[in-house]
Amino acid sequence: GGGGASSTGVANRVLLVEIEKKSLERGETTLRSDQEAECHTANDATVNGTWIADKSVALCVMSGEVGLRRYQIKQKEKGSKARFVELELPKETTLSFKQDEVKAIAANLSGTRVAVGFASGKVVIYDGDLEKKCAGYYPAEDAGKCGIISICFSPCGRNIVAVKDDGKAFYWKPAPSKNASKGGGKGKSSQKVTGFVPPHNLSPSSLRGCFAIQSGRDSGMVMFSGLNQKKKSYLSKWVVDDSKGGRAELKRIVYAHDSPITAVAGHCDHTQPSRRGQQAAVVATGCSEGHICIFSTRDMSRLMRVPRAHMIFVTHLSFSGDGSRLVSVSADAGARITSVPKAGLLQSQLHLLLAIIFAIIALVARFYSSLGQ
Repeated sequence: GGGGASSTGVANRVLLVEIEKKSLERGETTLRSDQEAECHTANDATVNGTWIADKSVALCVMSGEVGLRRYQIKQKEKGSKARFVELELPKETTLSFKQDEVKAIAANLSGTRVAVGFASGKVVIYDGDLEKKCAGYYPAEDAGKCGIISICFSPCGRNIVAVKDDGKAFYWKPAPSKNASKGGGKGKSSQKVTGFVPPHNLSPSSLRGCFAIQSGRDSGMVMFSGLNQKKKSYLSKWVVDDSKGGRAELKRIVYAHDSPITAVAGHCDHTQPSRRGQQAAVVATGCSEGHICIFSTRDMSRLMRVPRAHMIFVTHLSFSGDGSRLVSVSADAGARITSVPKAGLLQSQLHLLLAIIFAIIALVARFYSSLGQ
């Protein structure tokens, strides 16, 4: 939405869209909502969000003092469609959101932890019901005011990667304190914080978005983030090894777009076997020109590119539960769905194609050899 129906003519809403298989088979890519499944949010626009699958709950970051809204899908009854129902948040949690503007949110895979990033730069981890604070990260007073714009959990579901609006990112390994669990003040919890620092030859550059998977080592993870440099952008791959004090090392960057990356999302395919301990996954990037790219995390190869998926910059990306679809939304007030190729399937097809080519070459060589004899 925009500033609200009264000021811009665009109503702020949370939409529940049912994706039908038949429409996908027909090649339809635009998402259309049912008016009965819309939740109007007055003058508060949705700027971010996360999904807790086990509870069928959507947590939506709102502009203004509301901070956060929680919705649950009410299952279908005979003759009726599924719809969202708003659930009240705990009063103490709602009060804390009014004291500091919420900017980003993420849930771990099990739905037992929810991480919230604030405009002040702090990060608070709550339980899955947002009733209790489990841990808190509070930046130093002399660190400057840099808000959290992207946040994700590590594969273990306990540690945090956060990207700030100054283009810097950090890895936080929290140790809950008594203050954090009681929800009081600025708890001085025992915590390890590691920064993601691009090398000097990439300066000036800024990070955007984050997605983490399990690395080949039991004590580490691999983090992917957009890296914007001047008018071009790249997908960067970082390795964090907890056995080495949680040091973050930039391993590789690949070209993504001719414009800055504005959104990043990833999906880990647990059905595919891991290679050297690293999980099979895909990462999607959206840019300010509306293009979308999807990469394989194994070799950083680009699986597909969707030019002009949107008219202007992409604001958010999200994969379906099985990773076969990518939903993208944009500042053009549009949303679309893209079918995602499986990295493993593409690689097997490529290997088959190469085998056929080599077989043809061998047959041609044999034919000319027989002519010479």
